[in-house]
Amino acid sequence: MEPMLINLLSTCKANLEQGDGRILTITHLLILNMLEQSRHQDVLLLANDLYQQACLVLDHSYRLIALEMIARAQYHSGHVNEGLANMSNVTTLTANQYGSIHPRVINLSCQLRSWSRECGFEYFVNELTEEIAVIVPVED
Repeated sequence: MEPMLINLLSTCKANLEQGDGRILTITHLLILNMLEQSRHQDVLLLANDLYQQACLVLDHSYRLIALEMIARAQYHSGHVNEGLANMSNVTTLTANQYGSIHPRVINLSCQLRSWSRECGFEYFVNELTEEIAVIVPVED
């Protein structure tokens, strides 16, 4: 799949205007493919490129996606504190953009809680659990 995405991305970059939504989408798909392969350095490079492209065309959605991908790559490549800080930041930015009850905010908050639990940051886990419970009440 990756060779196909790389070829498609190259073709689109050669034939479409910079920042075209199709380029952003293909770049995102390529990032997801690399993330699945644990190619975190490649993800960081491509996600930074996606972020720059999204900034040029003022596409806030892809800016947030790029920041999330950067956080994921950082966390999984051993830069845990940077990954946690960036995931917290992208969660806040997404909540500011779409509202705190948006499904993406809940998903990002759950991921942040999971990472915090893995790192033993129980205070932060409890805080996030309380925030999520306000949005999605837990039934006994």
